[in-house]
Amino acid sequence: MVQLEQLLKDGTKEHIEWKKTKETKEIKK
Repeated sequence: MVQLEQLLKDGTKEHIEWKKTKETKEIKK
């Protein structure tokens, strides 16, 4: 159970980073 929670946290963190990167790329266009 704890492992699953950790995966969710890591996944969310990665998703936020991905969104930031995507937004930055959109602005640069």
